[in-house]
Amino acid sequence: MGNPDVEIKPASRSDLGKLRSWGFFIPPSFKHHLILIAYLRGEPVGSAYLNLHTGNIDFGVHVVKEFQRMRVGAAILHFARKVFLDLRFRRMLVVRVLRALTKVNESDRIALSFYMGCGGKLLREYRGFRRKARPRKLDILPIEKFID
Repeated sequence: MGNPDVEIKPASRSDLGKLRSWGFFIPPSFKHHLILIAYLRGEPVGSAYLNLHTGNIDFGVHVVKEFQRMRVGAAILHFARKVFLDLRFRRMLVVRVLRALTKVNESDRIALSFYMGCGGKLLREYRGFRRKARPRKLDILPIEKFID
């Protein structure tokens, strides 16, 4: 369960300035998404874009860096799950694109550990390769080796 002090509210177009993330911002599609904003003591501290057509949390759960590890993300996931169940989705999905085949960077490891720690399960794993001559064989480890 998430932090009981976190309040989750659907966003409107006038709330776009409150959306925060680390590293990137993708404008939401109000036609396709229910945008959630998490507030802690009145301050916006996290967000998620719920795709109302697919049951996916597009672009994942984002929490402002200084509010991470305070169960804000878990509160967002818990709220999102209720929304998707009310919409009659059997499951809620998050897609994570990893940048490398042979290792997982720190932000990907943290995200994977977060989702698994909140009860998520690895449903599918796809690996893509470019056709390229390689001087050595790739040592591709199972993704579970990178999750805490």
